[in-house]
Amino acid sequence: MIRLIGSPRVESDAGVVDVRAFGGPRCATVFSYLAMNHGRGVVYGELASVIWSTDRPTTWSSAVRSVLSKVRELLATSAALAGTTVSSRSGAVTLTLGPAVIVDLDLARRHLDPDHHSADARADRAGELLGLLDAPPLDGLHGTWADEVRTVFGRIRLRALEVDAAASLELGRHEHALARAQELLDSDPFCEAAYRVAMRAHDALGNRARALGVAERCRTVLATELGVEMSAETQRVFVELLRDPDAIEVTTPSSSQMVVVPARRAEVDRVGATPPSDSPLLVGRTRELDVIASAVEAAAGGAGQLVVVSGDAGVGKSTVVTAALNRADSAGADVLYGRCSMDTVVPFEPFIDALGRENDRNDDAPAASAVREMLTTGWVDTDRWSAEGPDADHRAMLSSAMERWLTGPTRRRVTVFAIDDLQWASQATLSVLRFLVHAAGRHRLCVVVTMRGAQLDGPAADLRSALPPSSVHTVSIPALTVEDVQDWTRRCGSTLDPIWLHGWTSGSPIFLEAVFDAHRREPDGPSPASLADAVLWVLHRLTPTAREIVTLCAVAGVSATRVVVRTALATLDDRSFARALDELAAAGLVIEERAQDVLHLRHALIVDVVDATLSGADRAAAHSAVAAALIGSGATSTVDELARTAGHLERALDADRSAAAEYLRRAGERSYAVAAYEDAAEFFQRASERSVPGGDTRARCELFIRQGRSQRRALDRGYGATLLDAAEMARRLGDLDLLLDALTADVIDGIALFQLYEPDPRRTEHLRTGLDALERAGRGASGAASELLTQMVEELAWTSTGWSGRAADLARAADMARGARDDDALAHALRAVLTGLRLPRFRQQRAEALAELVRLVDLGPGHLDPSLAVTMARAHIESGEPREAAAALDAVSATRLALDEEALWTVQCMRVGLLVATGELRRAAKVLEDDVRRPPPAPMGQHTWGREMNAVFLLGMFRDGLGEFAAMKRDMEPLFEALPAYRAAFALSAVDSGDTDGARSLVQWFENGRLAALSVDTLWLITVVLAARAAAATASTAVCEDALALLAPYADHTVLLTPGVLGVVHHHLADLCAALGRWDDAHAHVRRARAAHAARGYRMWEAESVLLAARIAVSRGEPVDAVDVRAAWSTARECEAAVLLDRFEEIPLGPGTPDRRPRQPRGPRRT
Repeated sequence: MIRLIGSPRVESDAGVVDVRAFGGPRCATVFSYLAMNHGRGVVYGELASVIWSTDRPTTWSSAVRSVLSKVRELLATSAALAGTTVSSRSGAVTLTLGPAVIVDLDLARRHLDPDHHSADARADRAGELLGLLDAPPLDGLHGTWADEVRTVFGRIRLRALEVDAAASLELGRHEHALARAQELLDSDPFCEAAYRVAMRAHDALGNRARALGVAERCRTVLATELGVEMSAETQRVFVELLRDPDAIEVTTPSSSQMVVVPARRAEVDRVGATPPSDSPLLVGRTRELDVIASAVEAAAGGAGQLVVVSGDAGVGKSTVVTAALNRADSAGADVLYGRCSMDTVVPFEPFIDALGRENDRNDDAPAASAVREMLTTGWVDTDRWSAEGPDADHRAMLSSAMERWLTGPTRRRVTVFAIDDLQWASQATLSVLRFLVHAAGRHRLCVVVTMRGAQLDGPAADLRSALPPSSVHTVSIPALTVEDVQDWTRRCGSTLDPIWLHGWTSGSPIFLEAVFDAHRREPDGPSPASLADAVLWVLHRLTPTAREIVTLCAVAGVSATRVVVRTALATLDDRSFARALDELAAAGLVIEERAQDVLHLRHALIVDVVDATLSGADRAAAHSAVAAALIGSGATSTVDELARTAGHLERALDADRSAAAEYLRRAGERSYAVAAYEDAAEFFQRASERSVPGGDTRARCELFIRQGRSQRRALDRGYGATLLDAAEMARRLGDLDLLLDALTADVIDGIALFQLYEPDPRRTEHLRTGLDALERAGRGASGAASELLTQMVEELAWTSTGWSGRAADLARAADMARGARDDDALAHALRAVLTGLRLPRFRQQRAEALAELVRLVDLGPGHLDPSLAVTMARAHIESGEPREAAAALDAVSATRLALDEEALWTVQCMRVGLLVATGELRRAAKVLEDDVRRPPPAPMGQHTWGREMNAVFLLGMFRDGLGEFAAMKRDMEPLFEALPAYRAAFALSAVDSGDTDGARSLVQWFENGRLAALSVDTLWLITVVLAARAAAATASTAVCEDALALLAPYADHTVLLTPGVLGVVHHHLADLCAALGRWDDAHAHVRRARAAHAARGYRMWEAESVLLAARIAVSRGEPVDAVDVRAAWSTARECEAAVLLDRFEEIPLGPGTPDRRPRQPRGPRRT
C-alpha cells in the first residue's frame, strides 16, 4: 500500500520504506503527487511547479528527470509496488498502479459513502475512515497542492466525525456520541449538527442542565462570531429539552420571540418582596470580596499588593471590584478607578480616567492636575518637560510622578487603584502599570485589575512577575452555582425555578439579571433566551433617538462624553435628548456619570449586540459622526482625544477616511510627547499604511523615522529594521535631511555595546552615503557628520582590522563635534572611544576620553543614560577608580532601571564586576542572583550565549570556584575556534575543578605559535592573559614563553574581563616567570602587581598578589612574609573569598608565627 496519510511511505509485509529517507524530499514530493494523480498524465511543467513553487532554476527540466529516476529506482526496489510503472510520453508523466497496489487516500474516499446505510454500517464505516485519517496527509511536504489535499481530507475527517456521532446517538452509544461531537466542535465550533448531538446525548445521560449549556454556547458562538441565529432544526432540539411536566407553553426563540420561563410551582402567586439591602448581584461572591479586602489590609501595612480579577464576560468582575472599592473607601482608603476602552488604542487611558475622577471629587488636587497634564499633553506644553527637550528620559519622569501621585504623603492609610478591562490597555499603559506594580512593593498601594478570561499569560503574567508571589492574588470569578441562583431568586422574591434558571443561563449573572428584569417588566410575558436576545428585545422597543444614542455609545467603545454624543445629534433639541437619555437609563442600557459628563453602556457585551445589528455602511456612518463630533467640539488636543478621533476616522465612511492618516500622525506625535512610545510607534505605522499616495514620499519617510524613534524609546529592537527602511527610502528620494534623521536615530546602545555583533552591510553603506553627501553639501565638519562617523566606527567595533583608521576617525569626529559645539555628538564620540578602541595600545586615548566625558556630562543622581553610565563605569574600573565607577552606576535613575530590564541587567552586571574587584563578594553574589542570572533577550549580533557567565566566572575565581562555569564546556565547544578566549577560560575552570589533564589539552591548542598568531582585536588581551594563566597552572612551557613575550609591553595595564577585571598584567607576568623558573623577574613583577592592585582598589587581586608572592618565596626556598600573608588572609576571610582561603592554607608560615584562626570549611563547589 502507498501511504500518503502521515509521511509518504510504502508498506508491505516485508516492512516500511520511508520515501523521504529513500530518495530525499524532492523524491517524496514527486512520488506523492504522481500517486495522488495515478492514471493521469502530469506534464513536466506541472511537476516543476510542485517541486519549486518559486525561484525555479534554469536547469529545472534535467532536475525533474533526475528526481523521476529516483522514483523509478524506488519502484524497482520495493516489492510492495510490483507492477507499478512510471511512463513518459509527449512531455507528460503517468504513474500506473500495479494490480495489487492501492493508495490509502483512495481508500479513504471510498469509505465516505452516502449515509443511507443502517446506523451500524454508518458507524463502522466512519470509524474505519477515522482510523485511516489518524494523521495529516502528506506530512512534511509543502506547497499549495499539499495544503489543498490536507484541506480536502480535513473536511472528510470532519464529515466522518459527524456521521459517527449521529449514528452512535441513534444506536444509544451516548458517551461515544458525546466524545465525537466534542472532537468535531474542537475543530469546527460552528457545526450545529455536533451541538444537536451533544445536547441530545447530555439529555439522554440525565444532565439536562449541561444540555441547555451546550445550547446557549451554540447560540452565543453563532451570534458573536457569525452574526446568525441557530437553525430551525437546532432550535427544535432546544425546545424539546425545555419541555417537562411542570413547563408551560414554550415558543421557538428568535430575535423577536422570547422563551417563557417555567415557574417553580404553577399555583404559587408571584411575590413582590423588597430585596435586602445587600445587592443580589453579589450572591456567591463572599470569598472573592474577602480576598480583595485582605489584600487591601496587607497593603495598608506597607506591603504593596496586586489583585488580578479574571473571568468570562458578564460574570460580574466589575461588580465585585466596585463592591470591594466601596468597602475600602468606607474603611478609610483612597480609592481610584480607571477603565480601558475596547477596540481603541488610547495611551494611559485608565490613568487619565482615574485622574479626571479625582479632579472632579477634589478641585484642590495640584499633584493630580500636574500628572494629568504630563499624561495628556507631555513635554510640548509642560514647562518642566520642555526644558528637558524631546530626548530626555520622559518615561522615567512620568513614572516617578505617577508613583508620587499614588503614594505621596497626602494619601490616606492606603491607596487602592483599580483598572477595569485591562485586556484592552495599550502597550504603553501596561509598561507604566508594571512599574507602578513593582513600586507598590515599597508603598501602601494595592493595585486591582480585571481581565476577561483566564489570562494565565500576557499582561497579567507580566504584572504578576513585578511583585513577590506572596503579594500577588488571583481571583477567578466563576459562574454562579445552583445554590447561588436559588439565593438570588429568594432575595428577588421571584417564583422562577432556580434549577431551570441555572441551566438556562449557565450561571451567568448578567444573563440572570436580564431574565429577572424581563420578568419584572412583564410577569406573564416572555423571557430572553440569551443575553443577546435580552439586549435586542430592549433595543427593538427604543425610540429612534434613544437607539441613535446607544449606537453612538457602542461605536465609541462603551463610553462617550455627553458633549460628543450631543454634538453628533446636533439637529436634536435638548428636551428630546434628555428624554432619550432617561429612556436609556430606565431600560438599563446606559449609565450617565454626571461628574465627568460621560455616558457609559452598562456592559461591554451591549457593544457586541448593537454592533451586530448595524450594516457596514451604518457602522461607518456612526464612526464618521463621532469623529466629526470630536473635531467639532474641539476634542483633538490631548493624546486620548487624538487617539479616539484617529480610531474613528480609520473606520469611517470612505469620504472621511482620508483624514485618518493626518490624525494618526498627530496621535503618534502626542503619544511620543507623553512618553507613550509603544503607542506612538503603532500610530505612526498605521499612519504610513493609510498615507495617500503610497510608495516613496517624504511624508511616509518621516513617518517611518518617527516610528523607528518611538520603537527605540520603547525598547523595541525592531527599530533598526524600521530606520534602515527609512534610510533606503530617503536615499531613493535623494533627501539628505531625511537620510540624516534616519541614520542618527539608529544608535547602538544598551546591552548591544557589550556583546559581539557583525557589521550590517546595508547600514554601513547608508552611513558612507550620508557622509559623502554631507561632504558634498559643505557640511563635512558638522555635528551630523560627527554623529555618522561615530556610528560607522561603532558598527565596525568587532572587526579585527583597520584599528588605526577607526582611531583617527573618532578623533576627527570629536574635533567636529567640538567645532560645532554639539555636546551630544561629542559625548557619543567619546563613548565610542571607550567601547570601540579596546586594544591595549589605545589606553591613553581611552583615559583622555573618560576625563573629558566626566567634565561634559551631568553625573547627578538620576541624570545619566544607562549605556553611558556602564561605559564610564567600566573605564573607571580600568583606571583604578572604583568610587567613580560606583558613582556612574548610581547616576542612573532607579525608575529607569525599573522600567527597562535591559538597562537594569547591564548596570547590575557591571556592578557585579565592580563589587568583585573591590572585595564585596557577598553583595556581588546577591546582585548576581537577583538581577543578572536571567539576562533579557539578545538585541542583536551573534555569540550572545551566556552573557551572565563572565560575572559568574569573576565571582567564582574568588568565592565559589569555577565548577559551574566548567559544566558549560560542552555547550561552548562549538565557539572555541571563533573565540579562543572561551577555550582559555575553560582551561582555567578545568584547573580549578582538578582536571589538570583536561586543562593541559585545551592549552596545547595555543602551542606552535598559535597564541602569537591571534588577531589583535577587542578580546586579544583577555585571551592571552587567560591562556597565560592556564599555561602557568599546567606547566605548558611553550605557551608560557609566547605569552610572556606578548604581555611584556603592557605590564602596567589593567586586564578587563567585562564586567570586571583580572588584575594588572604584572601579576600574570609574575605567574609566567614563576612557571618558567625566572624567580627574580617573578619577584619584581609580583611586587609591582601588588602595589598597582592596592593603588587601584582591587582588594581581591591585591590578596591574590600576596598569595602569589608567598608561593614564589616558598619555591625559592625563602621565608614567607607572614605579616603580609596574615593581612591578605584576613582580607579574604572578611570578603568571604573561599577559593583564596583554600589556597592560603597551602602556604607554610615560619616558626613563631601565630596560627591562622580556624574557619568553617567551604561547601562543595557548584557544578
